[in-house]
Amino acid sequence: MDTSRPELPSFRVSASQLTHMAVDLIEGIQTATKQLLDKVSPRDATFENVVLSMAIIDNDIKSKVQFLAFFQAVSPSLELRQASSVAVSVVDTAYLELFQDEKLFALVDAVYEKCDVSQMEIEDRKFLSKVHSTFMDNGLGLKGEDKKRSREISKQLVELRVAFTENLSLDPGYMWKEERDLEGLGADKIHAFPLCTSSGRRGVPLKKTYVNAVLSNCVRSETRKEVFLRSQRIFPENIKIFQEIVILRDEGARLLGFESYAHQQARSKLLKSPQQVEDMLEELSVQLSPIAQAELEALQHAKDPPREPLLSLGF
Repeated sequence: MDTSRPELPSFRVSASQLTHMAVDLIEGIQTATKQLLDKVSPRDATFENVVLSMAIIDNDIKSKVQFLAFFQAVSPSLELRQASSVAVSVVDTAYLELFQDEKLFALVDAVYEKCDVSQMEIEDRKFLSKVHSTFMDNGLGLKGEDKKRSREISKQLVELRVAFTENLSLDPGYMWKEERDLEGLGADKIHAFPLCTSSGRRGVPLKKTYVNAVLSNCVRSETRKEVFLRSQRIFPENIKIFQEIVILRDEGARLLGFESYAHQQARSKLLKSPQQVEDMLEELSVQLSPIAQAELEALQHAKDPPREPLLSLGF
């Protein structure tokens, strides 16, 4: 029995190293896919020699791309964050191409048609269904212009998602406040904030760590409110990107024969339609609203306790 521990990843990497890792990963995907296509034909395709082989490729991609994506979320270096975004982008594109490969779909479709799902383990059955539906969602079941448009939409969605994530890696800026408005944070933390020499105000970075510090410790309710609202409105350029994503998702779902993107996503969920989701939320709302109202009133009472009445002097 092998009890050796896997080698821990090193987080001391450069932007160029992330790029090389992405290239190596893509080459590995392409090599493994070619070997599968060279070895198996639709006639002799089985769950073991096709779907399990794809599971190995999928696991390899998912495990390694998470490492590449890690730096776009946490690295203090803008260069490393941008390199991470680019690396994830090229790997996502290669992953998309995997599920747009006609020959690979022919293998998976053959397995899907010939397998007796009643004789399969539930996890195997679910994975086969997921792989097949992923191909279908990328337009492999369509023809002509619909198929071409579906491919375009899939590619655009990857590009928009990368652009959205890249914006998140930028500096969100500051909110400038008087030092007295930051009461409760402590002098050391307040004096660590940038100082505007012309106004004497301190710049509160609109990053999560600093926003949470203000929300947890600042005694000025107006400051907490303003910092929270401003932190929810950073990166306004992502609004347009998000709107484009919503429109493209809806168009793609309708090309595939779904009533909406929500209907497409619901098919693999516990609740199988948007209406069932709305019904559940309505039921929860009816049950939880009185409890929420009571908790809000308790919080309001704690914030603004009633004043003691003045003692009568008897005049």
